[in-house]
Amino acid sequence: MTKNLFTTALLAGLLAVSFTSCKKDEIRTTATFSDAPKLSSNTTNAGVLLRANKDNDAVTYTWTPYTYTLSDNTTSTSPVIYTLQISADGAFANPYELVAGTDKAASLKLTVGQLNAALINLKAPLTKASTLQVRLKTFVANNESAIYSNAVSISATPYDECVAPNSDTWSLIGLAGVDWSTDVPLKWSCSENAYVVTMALNADEFKFRRNNDWAVNLGGAGSGVTTLTVGGTTALATGNPPNLKIGTAGTYTIKLKVTGSGATTAGTVTLVK
Repeated sequence: MTKNLFTTALLAGLLAVSFTSCKKDEIRTTATFSDAPKLSSNTTNAGVLLRANKDNDAVTYTWTPYTYTLSDNTTSTSPVIYTLQISADGAFANPYELVAGTDKAASLKLTVGQLNAALINLKAPLTKASTLQVRLKTFVANNESAIYSNAVSISATPYDECVAPNSDTWSLIGLAGVDWSTDVPLKWSCSENAYVVTMALNADEFKFRRNNDWAVNLGGAGSGVTTLTVGGTTALATGNPPNLKIGTAGTYTIKLKVTGSGATTAGTVTLVK
């Protein structure tokens, strides 16, 4: 990746403390960004994975941090989000993803269980070793394209297990559950192919949110609050949509199915009495 030269306008606010200028001499501080991180691993073959070893380390990935150097020769870690992407074919068209850290993060250990989950989600056979391709996605800012590292391989034979489609967690939040500060986790169900929770719900409003954060949340697909129908399936949308609502208090089973990712996240919710 060619090094790019940016003026302070691109990092105003983030780097304001680091930047200084002199009106009289019209001095402008600039920043030079490093190349894309280089990814490496401590092994390329994890062997036959065993459920009994699910909490043991399987492979460790390390990378060179993405940094910027100011024109006064000050080097700092760029504010970034790192994501490990794992692909079965190397095309990374629909990769399995794991959050790898932010800013100063420079390594990520995958347990046997985490590597097995990636293999199962990528449809790896249970009877023989499969080779996956792994790369690091570096996200700098909303107005910048993601940066990708080189790809490295990892081979392993998985064991059969029910695992969620990715490393995301989903929860219910709002007065229908507890309050707008408390996440009620949903559990992945292989038989339902959905995130499920059975609980007493209040006659009030709520939403679903990913990873206990408002960055991605699901609500009604209409223009106003959507009251769920018992036994019915309701379409969901993201992008700070309207709230969902439980019409009558009671104990219900909620089944959340999620499609897409990021800004395209959507799905459905089924309410069962």
